[in-house]
Amino acid sequence: MTIDRAPRTRTLSATAQRYVAEALQLLYGDAPGIAGDEALAQRERYRVQDEARENPQAALPLDVQR
Repeated sequence: MTIDRAPRTRTLSATAQRYVAEALQLLYGDAPGIAGDEALAQRERYRVQDEARENPQAALPLDVQR
């Protein structure tokens, strides 16, 4: 047996609203997107940030290759 409920709505904080507005502007605005070398550089920056988050400097890897 299921109980159907109305979906709960939450109001977005001011910060979240700014991020949504920025995302919509980037998606639907007239500014051209990044391409080529710029896109590859941005992808590398994201990869480095993700790696830094996953492996902080204080945590040394245990599998050291010699």
